[in-house]
Amino acid sequence: MTTPSGSNGANTAYTYTTAAPALTSVTPSSGPTAGGTSVTLSGANFTGATGVTFDGTAATNVVVVNNTTITATTPAHAAAAVSVVVTTPAGANGANTAYTYATPAPTVTSISPNSGPSTGGTTVTIIGTNLSGATSVKFGSNAATFTVTNATQISATSPAGAIGVADVTVTTAGGTSATSAADQFTYGVPLDSQKLRAMQVAVTPVVAQISGQAITGAVENAVEDGFSGNPQPVSSNGSGFTFNFGAEPREQNADAGANGVRDFVNAPDRRRGSRVDDSFSALAYAGNVTKAPPSLTAKEREWLGWMDVRGMSTDRRSIDNDLKGDQVNATAGLTRKLTPDFLVGAFGGYEHFDYSSNAFNGRLKGDGWTVGGYLGWRLAEHFRFDVMVGRSGIDFNGTAGTASATFPGSRWLASTGLTATYRLQDLLVQPSVRVYALWEKENGYIDSLGTPQPDRNFSSGRASGGARASYPLPWGSVILVPNIGLFGDYYFVGDSATTTGLASTPLLQGWSARFTGALDIKFRNGGAVSFGGELGGLGGNVQVWTYRARGSIPF
Repeated sequence: MTTPSGSNGANTAYTYTTAAPALTSVTPSSGPTAGGTSVTLSGANFTGATGVTFDGTAATNVVVVNNTTITATTPAHAAAAVSVVVTTPAGANGANTAYTYATPAPTVTSISPNSGPSTGGTTVTIIGTNLSGATSVKFGSNAATFTVTNATQISATSPAGAIGVADVTVTTAGGTSATSAADQFTYGVPLDSQKLRAMQVAVTPVVAQISGQAITGAVENAVEDGFSGNPQPVSSNGSGFTFNFGAEPREQNADAGANGVRDFVNAPDRRRGSRVDDSFSALAYAGNVTKAPPSLTAKEREWLGWMDVRGMSTDRRSIDNDLKGDQVNATAGLTRKLTPDFLVGAFGGYEHFDYSSNAFNGRLKGDGWTVGGYLGWRLAEHFRFDVMVGRSGIDFNGTAGTASATFPGSRWLASTGLTATYRLQDLLVQPSVRVYALWEKENGYIDSLGTPQPDRNFSSGRASGGARASYPLPWGSVILVPNIGLFGDYYFVGDSATTTGLASTPLLQGWSARFTGALDIKFRNGGAVSFGGELGGLGGNVQVWTYRARGSIPF
């Protein structure tokens, strides 16, 4: 200070100092607990800064850009709001909350496998980041059970879901993972639903083929009996027996019997007794009751009622296909002979089937009905032609594991054939060519697991050619009639349905051969029993045995 009389002596009375730093903001103001976030500090008086700390932990990569800007990398820290402090020779800024450590949101980068059945239960490995502490894993909107392996991996079990695509998301304290193509899981048809469909595809052609053979065979026999001058009360049908209600045993002599079969009686003029003979013999005791002399010419019958019953059992074992089961077809009809060479008829039928497979853990059973008509035309003495058409309705009931369903079906069936008949003394030979075809539609359905299955259409059939021969052998009081047949077959199948990963081969398909054999035992009273069998599919991939036994009593 200066006065008129002079000034004071030199001394230090005031000190200029550098101002302490001031922090106004940190950008970004938050980051993951793992640290490593590059941040920018804004404020004043940063020149000469010697350090930056986050809640006492030093930051790295600190760079003083200028007096108002510093850049740094955050250290790791537990989730919390922390103070950021800048230190210079002039001091440090005051404590204030400038940065928040937060748990980072998880990410999902891949899932494996990325598909499974809609029933759930698929073990899925989820790969990503920041997965530690996960509180929820969802497939779409459905929660899954899970185990956190580490910060980059979770093992989860898919819950049940609708068929289609679902995003897999992980939720932690840091949030929920964003969705992307990498986290998509595709729900497909449940395995049991696949097996139920495979069971349907495998079994229904078997049912149709057996029914087609049974019905067309029954009609073929009806036409043969209709043209026969002496139809037998019971005749072999290939896999069972046919009752002919219009048949009445004729009288035969020892030299020439009906159908080329010699009589039991050696005397040429001696006749075999019939039911009518027995009745009149009984009445003779009561008085002068006699029977009119028999007509030398048998009366031609215009109506013929018949019933045909067939049973088949299948048992096939191959890789992924062990189909086995039973089926019964019963058919009955009425034939009207319009002229000696032309006849028509109508028929109705019932079928029951029950098939199972361990490979599919499944079973398919059901019942059906059939109605139709036929005609026969004898073109020449030794040749006849026949044709038939039928309509069927079927009810199916299927199960496979936890999946089950019922659904209806309908079928059209048509057949035609040409048969010749030749006699070589007592040997009867019948060559023939035949073909049948069927078309079946099965309605769509939704099974018990909620899986929709579409309509299904398939066709099947068989073309065959061959011959059958029989030869009667008198033996004591009975006649033994062995008969054998050999046929070449071609089976064809077309199907709109497919299955994936499960075998579903039709029962018979393509070229094969078929051998038939039987032994009929005919008794004096008109009764008969028969034992026989058939082996089909010779030369093909599948062989099918059919056994039969039949018996008859005229009435």
